Amino acid sequence: MNEVLMMNWLQMDISAALMIVIVVGVRALNKNTLPRSAFLWLWAIVWLRLCIPFSLPSEWNLYSLLNTAANKLSGPTNMAATAVPTSPVATWTAALSDSTPPQQSWGVLSVLPSTFPQSAPDASAWLLVWLIGAIGLVVFFTVAYIRWYRRFRFARPVKHEFVDRWLSRHRLLRSIQIRQTEKIASPLTYGIIRPVILMPVTIDWSDHKRLEYVLTHEYVHIRRFDSGTKMLLLLAFCLHWYNPFVWLTYVLVNRDIELYCDEAVIRRLGYQRRSDYARTLIHMEEQKLALPSMNNYFSKLAIEERIESIMKMKKTTVAGALSACLLIGSLATVLATSPASASIAASHAGSATLAKHANEYRAGETWKVNNEWEFTVNSVRETTLEGNTIDGNRPAKQVLIVNYSYKNIRPAGGEPLAFSKAHFWMTDAHDPENNSADGSHYTLFVPGMDRIGVVNPGQSVQGAEWVYAFYDKKTDKVEFNVGAYDSHEKLHETKFIVPVEAHKAAK
Repeated sequence: MNEVLMMNWLQMDISAALMIVIVVGVRALNKNTLPRSAFLWLWAIVWLRLCIPFSLPSEWNLYSLLNTAANKLSGPTNMAATAVPTSPVATWTAALSDSTPPQQSWGVLSVLPSTFPQSAPDASAWLLVWLIGAIGLVVFFTVAYIRWYRRFRFARPVKHEFVDRWLSRHRLLRSIQIRQTEKIASPLTYGIIRPVILMPVTIDWSDHKRLEYVLTHEYVHIRRFDSGTKMLLLLAFCLHWYNPFVWLTYVLVNRDIELYCDEAVIRRLGYQRRSDYARTLIHMEEQKLALPSMNNYFSKLAIEERIESIMKMKKTTVAGALSACLLIGSLATVLATSPASASIAASHAGSATLAKHANEYRAGETWKVNNEWEFTVNSVRETTLEGNTIDGNRPAKQVLIVNYSYKNIRPAGGEPLAFSKAHFWMTDAHDPENNSADGSHYTLFVPGMDRIGVVNPGQSVQGAEWVYAFYDKKTDKVEFNVGAYDSHEKLHETKFIVPVEAHKAAK
């Protein structure tokens, strides 16, 4: 089951990485033409993809569009004619369905070995590595934030006539405090419920114009709850710490938050004051300070980008606002949705996260998930034990070959479908809690195919096989469990109770 979850988590990660690449491209091409709020909305869509394990259905999603384009460009391919097994003990057989012409069919691997290679690393090991990284980062950022927060506790409240007037004009439901400390070189804000604007002791309190720019910038951060936004950003970073695209997102979102605040200050104080504000940025450019990113610096890295953006800033027109809304809506539809037709959406309306199906099936019976797939276990048969050690250490008591078939019944343009080891787990039907089987298989690499048995809507795989081994004791009946996510990323699970066909020695 860990392998099923890991596969779907990685699919979600790859989907988010593709979204990030597209948003980065849109950002680069439109950085001086669209309002900065548009980019923050796009980053919010990316965050949802990274942290929310489901998506809304849409026929206009990116994956269906790419799949349709690829099918039109590539045309039919005779995979069985070009496939070459990588193992002399593996045989290649054609997988044909009644609805699929032979030239468009897929091949599947039939394994009839006397010995097996070492199985792939257990998904639990990768899960442990991920947990160590995620928990380590959470602890690091939490400790860093607490350490700096304690230092800031001793910052002195600012008593100044200009500050009092400014606070009276910028009231919120949350009370804002302005303090100063010698521990920073540039203004920042922290706190969500009780926000604080922290000023360096070197600030010139007589320069009211510069103070107006600085305090207004920090006020925008507080009003928008940017400290909370950055905590959510850190959550995605901790969950996907191994993904370099998430590191890039972490940097660019922080920049866009600062650029948006610059834009908001100029809108409030007047476009004619852009030059003065840019000079304030240069004057306030911070010295590097190791502070957790939940805090909002008035002066951030990439100061050149901020100054360029300020000087090229123009008033947002109605056409510009409509263009931004159209862009956000289009990309949200294309990037953040999963392929499904209206009929699929209707069939799943109001259903639970775990779909309801028959509790169990027998050999030859078909497990059907409406508008998604049909799956059948044809047989489970015993094979020779000669030389079989599976994991390279202990001999197997019993080696079984599971023969299964499935069909992709998703509508045209829907996602491809594949069942593999990550979707299966086997136990002894007489002792399901204590006697489980480990799976092993030969990998077959075929040009143009991502993995064995991947089929498009309308296609099917017949007679695919996986190998399992029991180490403790033999059994005459197995419980073969299958779990997979549908187009809505809802988990469907069932089990097949199948008798084991005894091995027949060659005559």
